[in-house]
Amino acid sequence: MAGDRVVLRGEEARHAARVCRCSVGDLIDAMDGAGTLYRCRVSACSAEATEAEVLERLPEHGEARTRVTLAVAPVKGERFDWLVEKAVEAGAARILPVVTERTVREAGGRRERWQRVALAAMKQTKRARLTEVAEARPFSEALADLAREVDLLLMAWEGAELALSRVEGTSRGLAEVMPSSPVGSVGVLVGPEGGFTDEEVAAARSLGARPFSLGPRRLRTETAGVLAVALILHELEK
Repeated sequence: MAGDRVVLRGEEARHAARVCRCSVGDLIDAMDGAGTLYRCRVSACSAEATEAEVLERLPEHGEARTRVTLAVAPVKGERFDWLVEKAVEAGAARILPVVTERTVREAGGRRERWQRVALAAMKQTKRARLTEVAEARPFSEALADLAREVDLLLMAWEGAELALSRVEGTSRGLAEVMPSSPVGSVGVLVGPEGGFTDEEVAAARSLGARPFSLGPRRLRTETAGVLAVALILHELEK
């Protein structure tokens, strides 16, 4: 970004010239990843550099009013790539891989790949801010920090509906645990394929986490993570 011009170089310039086949006069959208989308008109285009005149600035374009952090156990293969992509599309502001007792894959050394997936998803959805994919952290450490950072802490837990209905006489879906007033930030915990242990659930509840059920069907971790983000933002931004 330079004054009233946007200049794309490197891979972005090659993509604009060779894949998108931009030409002089074309209208394009460019995002800085820090909170602004720019509506632009191309003034020069080559594989080395694409230049465009800024016509309009759109702050926070495509961004939710509430910042949602998805703290989720990594899963095998390319399924976590899919989770990152779809969580960004759903509106997650941050993705925090957490290593729980039942996590079955090694989460180290993948952050750069996941961040590239998040960047591509940001451009696809025309969001103004790049979703951060954090370094994987142990569950207890991530939980303590998240509880301090967010206004509301939630836990997608497959036992919530049964366990809490026995104690409180009612099921506990997402709508029942949402606050009546707006919040600026939410953290949601999603466990591994084997679920959270009783100790992890107790630790989360001791720090104020509100467990909720995503329904009677057993979901894969990546499905639960994306669904949780989408439903939370739906509830908060009605």
